[in-house]
Amino acid sequence: MSIASQPPGSARVNTSTRSQAMSLGKANLLDFMIQIVLPIVLVRLLDPTEFGQYRMLWLAANAAIALGQLHMPHSLLYLLPREGAERARIYINNTLLFLASTGLIGAVLVGPWNHWLPGQMEHLSSNAFFLPLFIFVWVLASLVEFLPNADQRIAWQARVIVGLSLLRASTIVLVVFVTRDIEWVFAALLLFAFVKLGLLYYYIGKYHGRNVFKVNLNLLRGQIIYAAPFGISGSLYILRGQADQWVVASLFSTSVFATFSVAYVFSPLANIIRQSVSNAVMPRLSELHASGDREELLNLNRKANAGSNFLLFPMLVFFFVFSTQLIELIYTGSYLMAADVMRIYLLGMLAQAVEVNSILRVFSQGRFTVRVNFGLLLMSIVVSYLGARVFGLLGAALGSVLALSLGELMNLRHAVSVTNTSFSRFLDWKQLGILLGAAIVAGGVGKGVALLPMFSGHLIGQLFLGGLSMITVYILMLILLGKGDLIKSVLEDVLRRRRRV
Repeated sequence: MSIASQPPGSARVNTSTRSQAMSLGKANLLDFMIQIVLPIVLVRLLDPTEFGQYRMLWLAANAAIALGQLHMPHSLLYLLPREGAERARIYINNTLLFLASTGLIGAVLVGPWNHWLPGQMEHLSSNAFFLPLFIFVWVLASLVEFLPNADQRIAWQARVIVGLSLLRASTIVLVVFVTRDIEWVFAALLLFAFVKLGLLYYYIGKYHGRNVFKVNLNLLRGQIIYAAPFGISGSLYILRGQADQWVVASLFSTSVFATFSVAYVFSPLANIIRQSVSNAVMPRLSELHASGDREELLNLNRKANAGSNFLLFPMLVFFFVFSTQLIELIYTGSYLMAADVMRIYLLGMLAQAVEVNSILRVFSQGRFTVRVNFGLLLMSIVVSYLGARVFGLLGAALGSVLALSLGELMNLRHAVSVTNTSFSRFLDWKQLGILLGAAIVAGGVGKGVALLPMFSGHLIGQLFLGGLSMITVYILMLILLGKGDLIKSVLEDVLRRRRRV
């Protein structure tokens, strides 16, 4: 049997689900860190207005992804493990057709003829057709970020994430260093989008064959029926998180938007870790749900949340405690006013620590999440707009944080209900409390070390030694509190994954 004719499940490897989640999590975290480090160069070679243009491009691109995907790539995580090779390829083709259609719609919406866009975005580039073309290609190529995962080729997916991230960052740095011109940066990003699309074409041909492009409208209809509630909910969720940025882009100058976007830079962290865990466990959750094994499904969700928050809690505390030093080191002192806004976002990110979206997706609760996110999107827009008018940038951030916290609480309560379990048994709350408490205490120790007179004025020394002290205290506290088995399990998964790669 050829590779192309094998069912996607044949690529499955005998590694633990937590190991797979860790693998994707590490890849996504590396991508995240690269995107944090990249502005170190950009803010020093571009003026605030040009840097604001760069950030606005990604605001538009992320909004296009939120609206254009409509959960169709994610649906492959649910569908492909259940199907044979022939039908799996049809689902992939259906998804490509859908993304091409929504990408085209997105391109039309961001064209120079749309005067509803913020004025700064309407004139983002001197080439009026750059943004529409980029959006179309970017949406279509985004399937490569999901398909290997849906085929359960986790190592392939991790390499795609890291490789594309390194390529994008190195290309941008080289172009900025040589040209010092944002227009050339935009041109390089468009070329990168086509490279990403080419990689998707290569992967499909290698693992699913280069047979005639065939779609099935009945299967497409069923796929949309499954995906649309989650897609609409996910779109509303992402737009809800972006509402404050669109408000700032509409009310303030491009340079002020650049400062506000700096405060937002760490906000995707929780979502990245959650998404990595969700993508890794979703195929297994789908299998357990199909077999009716509810107890094992809940147990898998508990373990996944414990493993992800083992990493997430200390990261959030570190960024909160050292937000001023991080802003000054990465973005220079010109952007220090973003530090207080960043702390507001980090507090809100604690609400994202518990990942329940995969449970809601498995139990087909898309309509519930649509209703919740639609109401919270309206709330976020109103609160952010009024807050920006009264309190400036701090007020603008408040809307997203309030909506985020309320939404996660509502999702959690509903997940407990649909799984027919008690709130106390849904997750290991005691373990999560220990992880958070240890992270907070360790953060206090790390901050104390950084404030020692010998490190005054030495940003790198404060961050390195403060962070090292924090990690040491965090691990020691977990061992003393009887959580050494969790540390051992996570480390074993990391080492197992490294040996396999």
